[in-house]
Amino acid sequence: MMAKNTVDQYKRHKVTDIDFHGKSVLDAIREVKKIIDDTRIKRETRYYNFITGRGEINNMIKNTLDAHFIVYSSIPHNPGLIMVEVE
Repeated sequence: MMAKNTVDQYKRHKVTDIDFHGKSVLDAIREVKKIIDDTRIKRETRYYNFITGRGEINNMIKNTLDAHFIVYSSIPHNPGLIMVEVE
């Protein structure tokens, strides 16, 4: 999870929204892994809002982020949104 100061830093960057509604779990995980790989190959830091809803895709994306040591946060009033910092 992101600390408060990290969330404040996150707000100052260009953030790309990606909506996973209507995608299969497998397609969503593939897309997240591609984002991680592409960003790390380029040695960049990028910020995303993953819009997932509250179901299985949300849980599986969080598991994938954890497995790749990616910093992310969810906000209490919108648990279907995952704010992600990929380095």
